[in-house]
Amino acid sequence: MRLVFYYQTFQPNLDVGKACTHVHLAAIHFGFNADGSPYIHLNDQSPFSPDFDSVWAQMKALQARGVKIILMIGGAGGGYADLFGNIEDFYPLLLQCLETNPIDGVDLDIEEAVNLTDVVNLTCRLHSDCPDLLFTMAPLPNSLISDAPGLGGFSYRTLVNALAQQSITISYFNVQCYDSYTVDVYDSIVQNGYDPSTVVMGQLGAMSGTVPVAHALRAKYPTFGGVFTWEYYDTQPTPLQWATDMSRENM
Repeated sequence: MRLVFYYQTFQPNLDVGKACTHVHLAAIHFGFNADGSPYIHLNDQSPFSPDFDSVWAQMKALQARGVKIILMIGGAGGGYADLFGNIEDFYPLLLQCLETNPIDGVDLDIEEAVNLTDVVNLTCRLHSDCPDLLFTMAPLPNSLISDAPGLGGFSYRTLVNALAQQSITISYFNVQCYDSYTVDVYDSIVQNGYDPSTVVMGQLGAMSGTVPVAHALRAKYPTFGGVFTWEYYDTQPTPLQWATDMSRENM
């Protein structure tokens, strides 16, 4: 079972506990400086800035003990319109970021309308340049329940099938179940053909009542994909307690 923290509000002391399996470092965006030069930002500044030295040191330490570090691209702040509209400007910066930092994968969190072909092409290009890179995504529940277009304007089923033709898989889906963290929702996703091992249930950090649901799902599905929280600093009652409550040993 995966136990995933999203990490965007950086903390001087990061302790995700022994049960944590993945940290999703948020969030990458793209744009142009006043002089017309392209930039890549981790939140509000370059990921190559010395200001992030301590963050990358945290990620390196976690990676050394087996935690997978996944770089989140996009999210509610967007970024894909710029990336896809100016791919030759931004792709080299993204590749440099992936190759020079302790990163195991990318979270393609697409929450703006895009062209499916662009998503496939980006994924294929990343896979070609970084063959060991993991790919994850963060859909809303209905996008996996009904195969209807999600926030990105495309069907995840269609995307999965297109990537399969290129021998590329999405390792797991961090499903944003913020208003629908229930066994029934998870059941509906599985009934639509998604392997439970690829479906991770997500909560907002301050949500309550999710531990019993996660326990029930772990009991019902031996290959239950896991849980995530957005985000680390806001996780209640504390990040470590959440990790303990959700961990395999307690389920």
